[in-house]
Amino acid sequence: MKNSDQLQWIISLIEQADYGNATDYLEQILEVNPGNSTTFCCLVLAYILMGEPEAADATWINQLINADEETIKNTSLELCQLLEQWIVKTLNNQQLDQAKSMYLALRSIDEEYHNPALQDLLINEIIFLGQKLESINKYKEAIEIYLEVLDLNGKQNEVYYQLAYSYYKLENYTEAKKWAYRAIKSGYRLGDSHYLMGIIAEGLEDYVLANTSYQNAKFFYLNNNHNDASKYHLAGKCAEKLGSSSSANEYYKKSITLQPNTLAFYLSLAELYEKQQQYEQQISVFGDALVYFPRHTQVFAKLGQAYLHLGQTNLANYYLGYSYYYSDELGSLSQALEHLKSFFDNYFNHELVDFNFYRDLSKCYLVSNYTKDALNILRLALDLFKDKEFTINRLIQSTFPILYSSLQEINFYRQNFALNLAETCQLKPISSSEKIDFLESLITGSNFYLSYQGRNDTILQKKYGKWIQDNLKKILPEWTNQNRLTQKCENLLSRKIRIGLISFRLRGLGLLYLGWVRYLNHERFHITVYDFINSSEKTDAGLVEDFTRYSDQLVTVSINCLSGMDIANRLISDNLDILIYTELGLDPILNLLCHLRLAPIQCTTWAHPITSGSPAIDYYLSSQLMEPHNSQRHYTEKLIKLPNIAFPLPPVDFIPDNKSRTDFGLENDKIIYLCSQSLFKYLPQHDWIFPEIAQRSNNFCFVFVDPPNGPMVTKFFQQRLETTFGCLNLKYQDYCHFLPRLNNADFMNLNLVADIFLDCLSWSGGLTTRQAIGCNLPIVTCPGKFMRARHSYAMLKMIDVTDTIASNAEEYIKMAVKLGLDDQWREQIRSKMKYNKQKLFNDRDCIRGLESFFIEAVAKIK
Repeated sequence: MKNSDQLQWIISLIEQADYGNATDYLEQILEVNPGNSTTFCCLVLAYILMGEPEAADATWINQLINADEETIKNTSLELCQLLEQWIVKTLNNQQLDQAKSMYLALRSIDEEYHNPALQDLLINEIIFLGQKLESINKYKEAIEIYLEVLDLNGKQNEVYYQLAYSYYKLENYTEAKKWAYRAIKSGYRLGDSHYLMGIIAEGLEDYVLANTSYQNAKFFYLNNNHNDASKYHLAGKCAEKLGSSSSANEYYKKSITLQPNTLAFYLSLAELYEKQQQYEQQISVFGDALVYFPRHTQVFAKLGQAYLHLGQTNLANYYLGYSYYYSDELGSLSQALEHLKSFFDNYFNHELVDFNFYRDLSKCYLVSNYTKDALNILRLALDLFKDKEFTINRLIQSTFPILYSSLQEINFYRQNFALNLAETCQLKPISSSEKIDFLESLITGSNFYLSYQGRNDTILQKKYGKWIQDNLKKILPEWTNQNRLTQKCENLLSRKIRIGLISFRLRGLGLLYLGWVRYLNHERFHITVYDFINSSEKTDAGLVEDFTRYSDQLVTVSINCLSGMDIANRLISDNLDILIYTELGLDPILNLLCHLRLAPIQCTTWAHPITSGSPAIDYYLSSQLMEPHNSQRHYTEKLIKLPNIAFPLPPVDFIPDNKSRTDFGLENDKIIYLCSQSLFKYLPQHDWIFPEIAQRSNNFCFVFVDPPNGPMVTKFFQQRLETTFGCLNLKYQDYCHFLPRLNNADFMNLNLVADIFLDCLSWSGGLTTRQAIGCNLPIVTCPGKFMRARHSYAMLKMIDVTDTIASNAEEYIKMAVKLGLDDQWREQIRSKMKYNKQKLFNDRDCIRGLESFFIEAVAKIK
């Protein structure tokens, strides 16, 4: 291995936090070549990152002893530049302790070192972390963070204020008062600092100081206030503290008049009315707030409570129900169901005429796995809202159980879908209102859960797609003409091929296709990524930053602000040669667009591994390793089998939290089988596999994770397991452990403490399998007859770990049991995965195949 290659490999060890091996190899290189300054700098860096500053200092001193002045100067400069680069890198990864250690090392290396921009970046990140800890009530930890800033000699006044606030929240009023005084003395946000001193003084029962502080705060808020709404609001807070409700009322109303789109102003005024038990006025305030915040869960919750105070229980149920409905909390729709059902039951005799309510109530039933109730609500709506026939039929069509109880139930709902589809295909939108309803129906529901029945959906998808296309040809003929854009594929020898990628799941599934955007030849292809989001606010977090960095253009498309046709016009205006819908079938918003002709060539991918059924989608970009023999019959599009798994997946890169099994409530002596895919992927005909494995050892434990729908679905799954385990006289509770929904870090740590990953037979793991491979977790899989049941198979083939690929369910059980009982074999598999897993990541063969496809496809159109 060349020295440069060897050093690059060692740097990759440092990036993976493998500091022990990195320092060993670096010291070996320095023994042979002690004058290699780059190696020396990397060794100092590695010691700092592994938390051994003494070793870093000793290494630096040894370098200084025999070096001349010029060498010391050059090496110092190189080391400073390396540390600066890594400070930025660790800050991006939120590794603040390491960033601070490196910054202090910089100042130690060069006493005159001064980089204000880097210092401010570091301090801002530390303060931001402290504020983040405050937001989750970790005030002791926040104080420790803020005290670190004082070591860095920057932004002292802001830190004084934050320390005062954290100590106040811990009810350490004496210490809080000390830091608040310093904040005031430094002149930091005097209105806020005096107000904080006021509430601290109340805690100390020093009401003279409290009143003085509130008077001072009010003065600073109102002094030279040129119609600043936030300062009027804060002056209202001070007036309340000083006992002047009328002044507070005046200031709050003034703030709302000046800035009616700030929720905090409404909340303060409404709270003032609530304290005065003026509930009608409180309701009026929130009614005004709903104009600007029509789906804000807190507004609905407060309205519900106000109606409870007035004894109007039914209206309270309505607003409390919607407070849960609009919440993003896990299982919130199941909580909403209780209130909305009660409201509906008491209102029904008066015939509630609100289509949106019927739609929302049916969704609550559906997500709670009460499918028949959801359908009953929609059928009632069909009788009441004749002008919504297409939309309601679409909702009925797309209503399936999230979790099936039996194979018979799968057959029932599949037959029900087919019959409903046949009836729908007889409907023809004729009038203007029917045409509008038809177009709205396309973005109302998707066939997402149809694909989780484990059957070939091609005929049904094709029939539905043809019905849409036939109607669109009459309603929007110019948008469905197959050949209307072919003339745009001109001058390709003198320009780049223009490619667009549409995604509504960029922040999650984007991991699959980020490598396309990153590694495609940008000298040959111009790549625009369309990031569809639910609101007008753009979030530049995580993968969005990566897509921004690697694409030629990232366009944020707010689906709440633009109609489907507005979006279509935006896409047309970019004159794309190739348009790729990355995950068709997941989200209804794309259902209209994918039936229009917006580019000469239109494709979809296995990010959602089901045929689209749309006649307007020309190609399905799939994986050579995943597709079974004769798989073209599973698609309405022309199937393109790209090399390997089609996507160049990024490596699994995260810093373990060193969590143990006990952190997840798991026993140390158990063999942990991780079954971490969404529960709706597990079909009832495969439940018998779990007790068959379990009966071989009392030490086996299956770990499941709550699905996004919440614990209600988990409850139905547990009922299935109770029946299946009972057939072998076993109790599922003795073998199965259920965890709540986990964040990404905890999910990765769960993979690290598990022994075996059991792949789902009907729908194989994609990103979950990538994570398991990244954690060297042995995987048992059994490839099915459809591509969606062959992801893990393909990934294991790609990394040459095929020992745990079963050919049938019985062999799957034997392999799972052997892995559980044979520690030596399990460790052999784990070691092989660790050695080979890099073959899965950043694959370039699929990129070359993709580039060839693009060029050939465009040539055919031309």
